[in-house]
Formats: sequence, C-alpha cells, structure tokens
Amino acid sequence: MKIYDKFKSNFDSAKHVSWLQVAEIDWDRNPLWEQHREFVRSHISSKENLPSGELNQKKSLPDILGEIPTRRLWDILEANGVEVGEPGDDIDIDLAQFGSELSSFTSELREALRVIIEKGDGINTGARRTDKFDSHHRFTNSPFREVHASLFNLAKEYDYVWLRGEANYGLMVAHKNHPSGVSLITSVGADGLHIRGKR
Repeated sequence: MKIYDKFKSNFDSAKHVSWLQVAEIDWDRNPLWEQHREFVRSHISSKENLPSGELNQKKSLPDILGEIPTRRLWDILEANGVEVGEPGDDIDIDLAQFGSELSSFTSELREALRVIIEKGDGINTGARRTDKFDSHHRFTNSPFREVHASLFNLAKEYDYVWLRGEANYGLMVAHKNHPSGVSLITSVGADGLHIRGKR
C-alpha cells in the first residue's frame, strides 16, 4: 500500500496536492518565491514536459520506455518464476528464490536492463548524471552481492544511468520526458528488488 493510500484510509478528506496547486499559494510575493512559482509552471508542471502532454496519468515502464525494449525483462522475470502480473502492476523479486541459479538470473537481468538502457523509447543518451547513493557496502557484502554489483556496474557503464537513494537504491536512466529520470529497478533491502508498476 502506498504511503498516501495508507494516510487516506484514516482521513477521508485527504487530497493529493500538485506542484501547480502549491505554486498558486501567494506566500509573501518575495522574488525567490515568484521565481519558484514560475519554474513550477514553465518546467516541472508544463504540459510540454509531461509525456504526451497528459496530466496526472500514471504510466507503466512499457508505456514510458516502449513495449519491445521492456518485454525481454518481463519474459526473463516470468521464466525465472517471478510473478509479473498485468502491465502496471508492481513486481517484487525475492533474490533468495533463485538459489544456485542466482548467477544465471543476474546475467539475464543485466542483459535485459541493458536492452532497455540502450534501446528504450525516449532515453536521453546525451545526459550526464552522477550517482547519489553512498551505501554500496551494505549490498556488496550481502549473500546477493553479485546481483547488486551487476546493477552498480550498469550505472558505471553509461553516463546517463546512475544510482539514487539512501538506505535503498534505484537504478535510474535519463529520459527526455522525465527530467528527474526513470527508475528501472530498486532495492528492497539487500535480499529483494522491486519494479514500480506505475509512475
């Protein structure tokens, strides 16, 4: 359950607030606030910077990066016994389930992600990003170190791919329609991975 859904279950009148709604607040009319409001209107929430000009419509990874590049990832997950559900469903991966097949799964996962990184729709290959994640040791010292090391290495291979997070990390790729990047896969502790269904 998402944090907002959990909150809303206790407060019936809870509402999502968008950046545009925040920008409409007339705080004190100081120049910095006015600059922020203009940035929200012209960049963060402008229709031109949103995928297909659609507001408030969440999309799945295949919607954002293309069905063909992401299909291989879904096929590999299914072939390895991971429940993928319908497009837009969250996918949870328990690394312990692979046992002695972990090396094989790691290799297949890396290659499927590489296809998305190199051939995904809208990938911004001209972007230059740096990692924003410093807790590698927690993952490289775990029993599933090879999976995490493989994902860390993908972030090093491409200028437009990076790691972001604090306790957990997300493998991010630069995208023309998503200025903050698109998360391909995230860690759930050292023994799990997660693919967010919609974003």
